[in-house]
Amino acid sequence: MKSLFYFLLPILFSSTCYTTEFPEYPIISEETGQITIHNRILTKFNNKTYSVLDVAKKMDMIFDTHYPQFAHSKLARYQFYNAQWKDTLQKMLDQELILLDAERIGVKATDAEVREELLRKYGPNVMTSLDRLELSYEEARKMVSEDLIAEKTLYFKVYSEALRVRPNDIKEKYIAYCKKNPASQKWCYQVLTIHSEDENISQALAQLAFDLLKEKRDLSDISKNLQSENPNTTVLFTPEIISDNASISQAHKMVIETLNPGDFSTPISQVNKDQSIVHRIFYLKKKDEINPPEFPKLAEKIKDRLIQESISLHLLNYMKKLKTRYGFSEQDLIINSDFKPFSYQ
Repeated sequence: MKSLFYFLLPILFSSTCYTTEFPEYPIISEETGQITIHNRILTKFNNKTYSVLDVAKKMDMIFDTHYPQFAHSKLARYQFYNAQWKDTLQKMLDQELILLDAERIGVKATDAEVREELLRKYGPNVMTSLDRLELSYEEARKMVSEDLIAEKTLYFKVYSEALRVRPNDIKEKYIAYCKKNPASQKWCYQVLTIHSEDENISQALAQLAFDLLKEKRDLSDISKNLQSENPNTTVLFTPEIISDNASISQAHKMVIETLNPGDFSTPISQVNKDQSIVHRIFYLKKKDEINPPEFPKLAEKIKDRLIQESISLHLLNYMKKLKTRYGFSEQDLIINSDFKPFSYQ
């Protein structure tokens, strides 16, 4: 179950962990500024106060875990603080609600589990890592213990239910996917178009081109020769056109669908965009059948998506129940929009 914890915990802190972007190569050596924390009480719940400093300590743990390459960059840390402090506060309050429920149902974390998690988070030199974060061992131990208890509680109250995906649900999603993404075709082809003021001339030249094709002549060479010998006639030979069901014109599709790769169409009279009559020969170079992936190839992805959707829904409903049970009010989180808890100078 422990390996599942490490996979599922980010859902509780998902937006806290992954929403800030930094330059790929920050010039840390040129950073001279300092972060100032404007500490104050942000809210109170369950006889606990939540200050800016409490939120900053939590963000430090998250920042060092997910952005170790920027651990020494104060500017990057400041950007992370500004982007994530409100969301982190919300997640801390959510965790407090979960811990209250954990106490009610008797969920605990053992000393051995806490020690193992401390080593996993901070490596063998735990105290060195904590000194850099300006965290005491007891503070880190308490945070880790609470995280583990919250993980276990979420597993029992949310994930154990959400992970039950029925095979029929997967099949129904696959059927819906196939309806939305039906089998299609992709064609690679070229078109010889001949246009003359005299329709009889263009028709005759198109027939001549077709007769030469039957002699295994190259269509590109035929196009060039017809143009040079008939300067008053427009002869166009397109480069390769690649189209699928969604992009091909209906006029082209009606002809292309009758051909096999390597085939030429007989000369065809069509109405051009300017309403003039042209004669065309189509050459199909390649045709691909594009079918939806078979069920076994998509089943696992569909299952994962269904699990994630189920977890999100179960978690949302669970948190609503906790807020009602323990008397949490969203009004307690109203903070003046002008308040800036961090500055960098």
